[in-house]
Amino acid sequence: MEVVSLTLDEARTRAGVLSSVSYSLDLDLTGPETFRSHTRVRFRSTVAETFLDLKGALAVSLVVNGEAVE
Repeated sequence: MEVVSLTLDEARTRAGVLSSVSYSLDLDLTGPETFRSHTRVRFRSTVAETFLDLKGALAVSLVVNGEAVE
């Protein structure tokens, strides 16, 4: 499966509309071969829509402005 990432132009455009970006990462490394993580990405945006690149995620839950998103 080919992994497609955003282009440099797309990254520059997104950087222009996002601000106050922060990350919080909690790792559980107790498994013998796998690990679990909980990642919180917070940011402000001047546009209504954007996206996050998630690679290798097996299960994802998403909450936007306190509301769960399918």
